Amino acid sequence: MLFYSYFKTLKGKEVTVELKNDLAITGTMHSVDQYLNIKLNNTRVVNEQKYPHMMSVRNCFIRGSVVRYVQLPPGSVDTEILHDATRRKQVLGWVAAASCARFAHVRMLDPTQVQPQAIMTLDGRVLDPSVLVRAYLREGSEVQVHYAPGPVTFSSRWQGRSEEAPFAWGPQGEVFPPHDAWLRQMDMSKCGLANLQAAGSSAVAFQADLLAAKEVLIANAGHLQTIFLVANLQSTDMPLDLIGYITQSQFRNLLAASKVLGPQLAADAADDAFLQATQAFKGFINTSTQAPTLSLQGFFIALLRVSTILSGDLNASKEAPISNGLEQLLDVCLIPNAHPSIAERIATYESGHTPACVELQQKACKLTEKTLEACQYRRSAPGQVNLEVQHMAQYLINWKLLGNEFLLSDLAYMVVFAKHAYLSASSKRKASEVALHKLQPWPICLDANGFELLLSAIATFLRTLRKRKDAPDEVLGETLDDIYRKAGILLGPRADD
Repeated sequence: MLFYSYFKTLKGKEVTVELKNDLAITGTMHSVDQYLNIKLNNTRVVNEQKYPHMMSVRNCFIRGSVVRYVQLPPGSVDTEILHDATRRKQVLGWVAAASCARFAHVRMLDPTQVQPQAIMTLDGRVLDPSVLVRAYLREGSEVQVHYAPGPVTFSSRWQGRSEEAPFAWGPQGEVFPPHDAWLRQMDMSKCGLANLQAAGSSAVAFQADLLAAKEVLIANAGHLQTIFLVANLQSTDMPLDLIGYITQSQFRNLLAASKVLGPQLAADAADDAFLQATQAFKGFINTSTQAPTLSLQGFFIALLRVSTILSGDLNASKEAPISNGLEQLLDVCLIPNAHPSIAERIATYESGHTPACVELQQKACKLTEKTLEACQYRRSAPGQVNLEVQHMAQYLINWKLLGNEFLLSDLAYMVVFAKHAYLSASSKRKASEVALHKLQPWPICLDANGFELLLSAIATFLRTLRKRKDAPDEVLGETLDDIYRKAGILLGPRADD
């Protein structure tokens, strides 16, 4: 039914049909039925010298049972969906399109008036249509497909969908803005900070102070992102869909560990700063706990609010209390108290990533790439395979690593090492130099290079956990072999069988 639905859209367009006897015929699609029997008009033979007796045929009827393939006109349909269907990589958008096409056929409606707008779980969660079916749905699972006349499809916003319009269109399609555009273009006056203006102060000076505070955030965004990720993954029983969204208790624990909480800032005041930030930046609300959360952008604003509470006690300049207070919060509390513990954990993974480990992973790079490709949760362009931390965590659970060998809090440091070690190599610095971290695209994704480093970090962690005396590359080899087998890339018994 999927191919029939798309072939119907080719009526009046030129296609090439190759038969199982190697005869290829080009013509205009006149009609097609559900058995893929095709009628072509204005036909011509592709290889006239081999089949001269077919040159006089101008119309023909071709049975679907003798068709080897149909070459579609370029740009006529989303052929990638058809390829995905044959590779068992259907995306949720295919489910929605097929459901709407069937609904329109049964109700005898115009298909153009039944366009999918949202794919929702039974509890009301909107799903990303570009994610593979197997990522969300299991056998017997149900979803709801909402439709509208169109022509726009999937107008409903799902978690993680950008709120920004396309930046531009280029030869390869949509051109997205730089990954830090959300921060550089953030309008501080619309972040719910109006109540921070002191009574009787100049509005111009207040706006200038907000802009200065944004510059402080831009300059420190890299290591603040690292701190956010580590604080976010400290909960052992946290649902995976909350990765990338910090909770109120996690925010409070971060401030306590950074020695921000105390006589100068009570826990209730920190909670108020968090809740006020949620009014401007609503994060993902978990349906089971209904707990408010903050994204990375909201986390920055919450820190800004905390800094204004502390500005008097930290002797910040009264001329620019917001920006200077934020600098004091970073220099006095967060950097000296949060950075050392992160750097220490990352340094262990750096020491375990020896030249022998690098050589081993270079030999196994093809297997690593296949493993990462097998873990894909969404359809991606060739050469752009990557995986978000949330989805990577699910596979680590499936491989009996996360939750059995290490916790989410351990995974946080591994991800930071994997993301920054490869980027640091070109600049001849170490990933453990947290203060030099640069802001990365959010949510954090690992490409093939990052995935290699993550596997190296896992091997180092297991070597330390089990107190192995073997060389790091030997433990890495065993770890890679085990993961390749669990991912189905290598055949044979697994280590836990």
